[in-house]
Amino acid sequence: MPAADVAPSSVQRSEAGFVHSAGLAVILLALTVMTYWPAMHNGYIWDDDVHVQWNRNLRTAQGLARIWFDPGATPQYYPLTHTSFWIQYQLWGSAPGPYHVINVLLHAISAVLVWRILRRLRVPGAWLAGAIFAIHPVQVESVAWVTERKNVLSGVFYLLAMAAYTRFEPERFGIGRELGEPDRKWSWYAMALLLFVAALLSKTVTSTLPAALLLMIWWKSGRLRWKDFWPLAPWFALSLCAGSLTGWMERHIVGAWGADWQLSIVQRIAVAGGATWFYAMKLIWPIRLMFIYPRWDVDPPPMWMWLCVGAALGIIVALFWLRNRLGRGPLTGVLFFVGTLVPALGFVNVYPIRFSFVADHFQYLASLGLIALAAAGLAWIGRWLPGISRGRWPWAVMILAPLAVLSWRHEKAFADPAALWRDTLAKNDRAWMAHGNLGVALLDQQSKESGDAKSQTLDEARRHLLRAIELRPDFTDAYLNLALVSVRRKNFADAEQWCRDALSHYPAAPAGSPIWKRRAKAYQYLGWVLAAQSQPDSAMSAYREGLKYDPDQEGILNSMGEIFGREGDFQAAADCYRRALRANPDLKSARTGLADALNQLGMAAAGSGNLSAAENHLREAVAVDPDQAEAFNNLGAILAQQNRLDEAIECFRQAVRIRPDFEAARNNLASAMAQQRGGGR
Repeated sequence: MPAADVAPSSVQRSEAGFVHSAGLAVILLALTVMTYWPAMHNGYIWDDDVHVQWNRNLRTAQGLARIWFDPGATPQYYPLTHTSFWIQYQLWGSAPGPYHVINVLLHAISAVLVWRILRRLRVPGAWLAGAIFAIHPVQVESVAWVTERKNVLSGVFYLLAMAAYTRFEPERFGIGRELGEPDRKWSWYAMALLLFVAALLSKTVTSTLPAALLLMIWWKSGRLRWKDFWPLAPWFALSLCAGSLTGWMERHIVGAWGADWQLSIVQRIAVAGGATWFYAMKLIWPIRLMFIYPRWDVDPPPMWMWLCVGAALGIIVALFWLRNRLGRGPLTGVLFFVGTLVPALGFVNVYPIRFSFVADHFQYLASLGLIALAAAGLAWIGRWLPGISRGRWPWAVMILAPLAVLSWRHEKAFADPAALWRDTLAKNDRAWMAHGNLGVALLDQQSKESGDAKSQTLDEARRHLLRAIELRPDFTDAYLNLALVSVRRKNFADAEQWCRDALSHYPAAPAGSPIWKRRAKAYQYLGWVLAAQSQPDSAMSAYREGLKYDPDQEGILNSMGEIFGREGDFQAAADCYRRALRANPDLKSARTGLADALNQLGMAAAGSGNLSAAENHLREAVAVDPDQAEAFNNLGAILAQQNRLDEAIECFRQAVRIRPDFEAARNNLASAMAQQRGGGR
């Protein structure tokens, strides 16, 4: 028989299929990386300093333990997300580039998983859905923002858990099983559960997964049995626990508490309707994306919001009514979209509600419902239109190219804080937080400038901070930053007034709440300003008042130590510096201050004849600050008085190593060495 007549073997078909799938995966990965190429060169923006740049927990093994076992150690209890930051910090420190690269790669992996899951579920247009998910502009906020590692990491675990669960009971997902295989594969269930826990530990928005799995079973089988519910019961319990913890932390740690979050159930329903349609429209028409969208006025809710609620309910009812004619797929896509959005629709208090009810990163996973539905619809249309079915790639390029271009352009807004806030204000000039944060970014920039540019930047920062207060009179951080502007202009009287204005705008709050810590920060600023005006007693009163609200405020304790030191009360200064270092072991000024205070205490003890106490103080000083040349020299002198010449010589040598021009230490070293040689003879 001629070779051409021989049918390819199953092995050959399998190999060809593998090569084809691998090629599509590589294309999807490459498409994602190319689209997010600008993002990989961006710096840090809002909240990245708290999560990565200045996060002390990333630096030590003790910090890693705190990430897992101290829920208050991080702004949100997402230990796997912060562990990923911890690992990266150990590898390359706080350089932003690698963090952005990992975000992009995690998102690319999710895109491949979306394609493979939809393909396994026999959804038409599966690859196109994965590609749209990968490069759609609404995903830029999740991928280009280092802090949103929680979105892209939890997304990978969420999709892996979903894929594993479809293998646990494949027939219920319309996949079928091999002859002789059990109905349920419990090894896959265990793996799926483990992956779901990992998703929750990365971000609790993934708590909607068990409901999504039940929805998928209904979509594929047409009904739900009690047998479908009980394996997911532990999943729902875990979701409830994780959600409750996140809600508690949002209120008590992050600060989602106060008038901005006091919405009635009627207002929350209206917000949910408006937000649902907002997210759907941004998927369809991703234009004028911004970091902070205008916050809707819901007192009372406007008519358009109720129309959104009615339209959403109407579409769901219509799709259910037409499920036998259209199939269950359209209803499943819409319900997945709405159900996954529920944690971000205003029913749960989260901090961003303070300035906006919506944000692009809130629909990272939810967007999959409408994206898969759109891709399936395009694939279905392609079967009936001539030319599309025979040339699918050109049509795919026509769909994907504009999305990639829009994403590429939007990523530039995330280059640095100033770029982010300028882009936001160009689209939403009433974003009071953007005005305030741009003022802070300009103050940082001004500190690195000189000449006329320095003054002009300071003027611009002041304008934005004043605009922030105009839009939001209780924006206390803006008052404090205006105080900083006045300090840089040497206008301390104005700075003092800005601090007092800030203090007058803090609302009443429960003890220990984030508002108490912010009030302590205001007293810290006030103390600085009073100290700069040579009013140490008034400054100390402000500092003591601040400690009532935050006893571990390291900035206040450090400043109190400086005042005590200038007044000669070195014991009180040392106590303040010790407390400051317990709160922040990386506070260099407190470390230096403590070493200076201990050095002075050591000399005072030596002057009174208590050489043992003097030695203890001086040894603690050099242990706290190994670059304290004065303390090494003084310790050497104490040891020399006790004829412990070997130890004294080593101390003098250390002082000279630190300060080669330290003449007193050189003389003491020469004298001790001469005394040692004389004793030897």
